[in-house]
Amino acid sequence: MRFLVEFVRAHLVESYMCLAAAAVLVFLALLKWRFAAKAARWPAVTARIENVLVDVLSSGPNRSPTTLAVLAYEYSVGGEYYSGEIRLEASEEAAENAERDLIGKGLTVHYDPHEAESLSS
Repeated sequence: MRFLVEFVRAHLVESYMCLAAAAVLVFLALLKWRFAAKAARWPAVTARIENVLVDVLSSGPNRSPTTLAVLAYEYSVGGEYYSGEIRLEASEEAAENAERDLIGKGLTVHYDPHEAESLSS
């Protein structure tokens, strides 16, 4: 009988841990949604893609490589220049083609009118 009581207690702890983890994930999703909704109302400006780099990361438990196209861009607001980057997962071929095809092209970004270096693309 004692074994059964301990078994139930052990599963209660696991259940509470799962519920706590789910609550944290829901909270983080709500924060992200709130930021995205706020950023959608920010003013927009066209940024110019200055450079495209190919980055290969090895991550995860099996260290499998992931190819990223890193788009470096620049934009100006009120005579001040700002820069940033966007990292996009892509095949190696697509990432290499992006360098040839995207440099000099425009990209719409939304910026925080109170802090122009904070933006959402």
